[in-house]
Amino acid sequence: MARESEKQRLERNFADELKELRVAQTGVQILFAFLLTLPFTAGFPRAAPSSTARC
Repeated sequence: MARESEKQRLERNFADELKELRVAQTGVQILFAFLLTLPFTAGFPRAAPSSTARC
């Protein structure tokens, strides 16, 4: 079996890093979406009637 060249090794490592970043990005987006909704849902029932939006 032929050994991989330095360029092939760097390309493989770069591809692996991109895969890991894609997974991390998805996790960060899910966590951000959850944390963004938390203040609105937790405090809404206790909000004063004058501070809630009326349609």
